[in-house]
Amino acid sequence: MLNIPGYTLRSLLKATGNNLLYRVVRDADGLSLILKTPVASSVGPREAERYRREFGILKRLRDVPGVTRVHAHDRIQDRPVLLLESVEGVPLSELTGQPFELVRALVLGICLASTLTELHR
Repeated sequence: MLNIPGYTLRSLLKATGNNLLYRVVRDADGLSLILKTPVASSVGPREAERYRREFGILKRLRDVPGVTRVHAHDRIQDRPVLLLESVEGVPLSELTGQPFELVRALVLGICLASTLTELHR
């Protein structure tokens, strides 16, 4: 696992081809967050710019229900880092392949449609 000064890493939440997502606690105030950073320990300007753009987009969407809130964008140990709101629950990706009860599927569909509606306003 990574050693990020100022944060205590609790667990690896998800590793994708490009990104690592960790559950962390900010040492200064004990706030639980999700830390997103590239898999590569050293990245070029294109990857750093991608993180900066994602931060800007999430910042503009901070009041949209269903969109994860971004807390900060930083560069720690020469790698871009996004600090995101820690959301409890089971990732939707872990529920694929399992049938949903009708009511649960409808509630999920309505929530997703509501978020998409807000994003396109």
